[in-house]
Amino acid sequence: ANTEYCSSQRKQWYQRRVRGVIQLLHILHTISHEWSLLLKTDDYNSNPILNPDHLINQQIAAKVERQLQDPLVIMTSEYPKWFVPLPYYAPFLFPFHIRQQLLHATSFDRDRALQRLNDSHPELAVSTESRAGIRLDKDKRCIDRDTVFVQGAGIMTELAGSRSLLEVYYVGEVGTGLGPTLEFYTLLSKAFQEKQYGMWRSNGTVTVDNKVYIDSSNGLYPRAIAQTDSTELSELCDRFLYLGRVIGKALIDNRILDIPLSEPFYRWLLGTHEKMGLATVRDIDEVLHRSLKTVEVFALKKEEILQKEDISEEEKTAMLADVRDSDGTCIEDLCLDFVLPGTDIELCPGGKNIQLSIENVEEYLCGVVNYTLKEGVRKQMLALRQGFVSVMPLSNLQLFYANELSQLLCGTGEAPWSLEELRTTLQPDHGYTANSTAVRYLIEVMGQFTGPQQRAFLKFVTGCPKLPVGGFKSLHPRLTVVKKGVDGPPDSYLPSVMTCVNYLKLPDYSSADALREKLLLAVAEGQNSFHLS
Repeated sequence: ANTEYCSSQRKQWYQRRVRGVIQLLHILHTISHEWSLLLKTDDYNSNPILNPDHLINQQIAAKVERQLQDPLVIMTSEYPKWFVPLPYYAPFLFPFHIRQQLLHATSFDRDRALQRLNDSHPELAVSTESRAGIRLDKDKRCIDRDTVFVQGAGIMTELAGSRSLLEVYYVGEVGTGLGPTLEFYTLLSKAFQEKQYGMWRSNGTVTVDNKVYIDSSNGLYPRAIAQTDSTELSELCDRFLYLGRVIGKALIDNRILDIPLSEPFYRWLLGTHEKMGLATVRDIDEVLHRSLKTVEVFALKKEEILQKEDISEEEKTAMLADVRDSDGTCIEDLCLDFVLPGTDIELCPGGKNIQLSIENVEEYLCGVVNYTLKEGVRKQMLALRQGFVSVMPLSNLQLFYANELSQLLCGTGEAPWSLEELRTTLQPDHGYTANSTAVRYLIEVMGQFTGPQQRAFLKFVTGCPKLPVGGFKSLHPRLTVVKKGVDGPPDSYLPSVMTCVNYLKLPDYSSADALREKLLLAVAEGQNSFHLS
């Protein structure tokens, strides 16, 4: 009995020590990433102090990965006790791709988890399917391209609580399956960015095909409006509810969105938005941030004067009355009142009649920052969270940080494709090998694509203009190039695709220039429709 008691005591002591170490690492990670919000500094920098890779525990990560690659474990959900709680409490201990696998394995239904395992590890597919048939119900919907946004709202409302896999095809088009479905999410992503819906802060607009879109160079963030009940607010909340359902459905069905949401937006989704302050404004509006930094100069000088202990109150009052910036400007010269910049929203009752002064400068800064980032968007973002929750719990996202959610939901950003990556991931078949001349030409041409050409090519071949995290190696099915039989000179024919299996049917062109010309022509002409080739 004494031996058992001692053993239990040692175990509890060890567990306390481990918890203490993890808590310390958690604090270090938070300070490393949130330092710009904790310190008052003019040197805004969102880069972490510590390299995140230095906090990853490779041994524990390897154990988790082995469990996630075992079909029997996935089917039975027989995990060690620490397996799920630890990554949720300390995500920084694990690489992003393992946390992504863990999300799919533990947060969705069993069939989705097994399907995801089969996609990422084809060598396990036979054994998995033989032990337990994967039965993913599909809900097929026919979409009119002219009413995608309206029809999408109805579909997302109907399927919010459904476990069925959404599959889309279009009126008058024979194509169905993965490609049209991915394009559906791409079309919705684009529609949400239209200026006519009034959802986002605008730093400018871009017109494409006679439609006006919000310039999203800084990432999209909700437009602050008065939170009193109104038709405008109600309509906005309905659209954000819709967007929340789209985000949740895309995540649970493993689809990629093409909407450049800002990091502060993701902070709302994670529930960490209350930490946001003046430094965060730069992430959504650099012009407003510069304006507020100009005002902050006066607040800092005021604070410096008030902290002086070697002068009288009368002297402090006199100094405050003569505070100027480096250009000799006094605060009254800014001609600002307590109205949210760019709107007619008063920051306090009677705000339009209250002029900015050295006495109320702190209240002005807090009011603008708070209303821009929080109070002016609160009801819209609560509606978004409600829409997401109707599909899946928000707690599932606690595996990730705000700066990672864009990768999770929207895949990789634009970057040049290396020739080595293309050689190792492109899969030649049915008439082509890795040594085929046409394949070498294709790799050469793809390696020279610009960002817009990459997006157009991916949309042509897969239905989505972005790759999942991990690039081509994470694309399922793999990008396959097969030889296209033609009746005549190959240079006279265009390539074609099968988006449902990511097939590129490529004639055996005589030169890289001929291939580039025909491929780019096919890409340009083959958008926005799915027909038989």
